[in-house]
Amino acid sequence: NPGRNIGYLSVDIEEGDLGGLLKMEGAMSPELLILGEDEKTLYKSDGFPGDWESGPPDLTELEEDHFVVCRSTKLGTRVYLSLPRSSVYQEVYNSLIMLGLQTFFLLCLTCLVMLVFIKALSRPLVALRREMDETTLSNLQDQGNEKLFNRFEEIAYLYRQFHQMRERLDVMVQQEMENKTMYLEERMN
Repeated sequence: NPGRNIGYLSVDIEEGDLGGLLKMEGAMSPELLILGEDEKTLYKSDGFPGDWESGPPDLTELEEDHFVVCRSTKLGTRVYLSLPRSSVYQEVYNSLIMLGLQTFFLLCLTCLVMLVFIKALSRPLVALRREMDETTLSNLQDQGNEKLFNRFEEIAYLYRQFHQMRERLDVMVQQEMENKTMYLEERMN
């Protein structure tokens, strides 16, 4: 029957073996103190603060420089875990520095992507503006490079409308020149 307690197993472990068994690895590994029913120290890791061989630690004194957790077991033993505040604060500081660097990198990457997109979007507009500036009566019939403008639909539409306007203007100029020529020929005759 899973989960049903059918008894207890007693294991004889020496203090050195218990230290290896309970050793926690990592940057923030807590120190351990185990007290028996009679308040005697059953196990104390090497880094546990203070001298608590004769009884339970005074938590108010210990909590000045450490984060401390105390749990009592059903067997009457008490387990204390202690972690120096300075190591926790250092870990938080290091995490914040890494988060700041990652945020800065992501912000730079976002700005770079935006710069590339803006440059790609503005290139056809600059080319269209240049073509508008270079338009004269003598080059109204010239056709530009439409391939540059096909990348963005709105800009390509604007380019086609500009060229249609140039064609209409060319027709109007031609008609006006024909009208003036006819007018001058009539006056001369």
